[in-house]
Amino acid sequence: MFSYFHHKKASKFLLAFFILNSSATLSESYLSIIIDDIGDQYQLGKEALSLPGNLTYALLPYSPYANKLSEYGLNRSKEFILHSPMQSVDNRLKTSHTLHMHMTEQQFVQQLKNQLTQFPFIKGINNHMGSLLTMHPGYMTLLMQQLKTYKTLHFIDSRTTANSVAQKIAIEHKIPALKRDVFIDATADIHSINFQLDRAITIAKNNGHAVAIAHPYPNTLNVLKQRLPLLPESAIKLLTTSALIKKLSEPTHEKNTNTLSAGL
Repeated sequence: MFSYFHHKKASKFLLAFFILNSSATLSESYLSIIIDDIGDQYQLGKEALSLPGNLTYALLPYSPYANKLSEYGLNRSKEFILHSPMQSVDNRLKTSHTLHMHMTEQQFVQQLKNQLTQFPFIKGINNHMGSLLTMHPGYMTLLMQQLKTYKTLHFIDSRTTANSVAQKIAIEHKIPALKRDVFIDATADIHSINFQLDRAITIAKNNGHAVAIAHPYPNTLNVLKQRLPLLPESAIKLLTTSALIKKLSEPTHEKNTNTLSAGL
């Protein structure tokens, strides 16, 4: 009799253990972190590329160290996207390489092609600045029409303005698209960086996934170096943006149509 009840109790324990562990597996959440502005500074860029985990790095075209750093990263199997300079409301940091609203259609397309051909290994594109251009349906349509010809590229809306239409138009053109949820280091002190990273983790847990953007700042790199290895303890899996898009396109995630192109 003792043996029977002991066995029955053990069976219940094993069943509960299995259910709990199955739930943990099913409730795993995903986080993508993009490190913007790769190419401006060599040493900080190299430190960023040495961070652990599956991060995505956004390369600034025409920046002094982009080619050298991309070579360093590719040798370490890092993922890169194009950090495309776009016109902001205040025209801040506008250069001759910036996509802007005073261009003709032909000039716009050629400038975009020039940016893209610099890095033939990229997996996608996000906007650098762009608070003005990403509000403009016409130019975003032109952008997405060109991206669609590359077939394998995805788009990440950096959301430098709440009025951006970039993700919406990407989806209309059946381009895989995500949007930024959190800027980790808009304020680059340790306390704020930790707070924003916690926000990104919370959003990922609540929504199943989140996209955060950071920069190769010393405080940011120190926080990420310490905290990225600890993400699995929070049931967070770190994915590159291309891997997150692939994960969300699987049948079990087909309800995530608010962030992905219907064409996936």
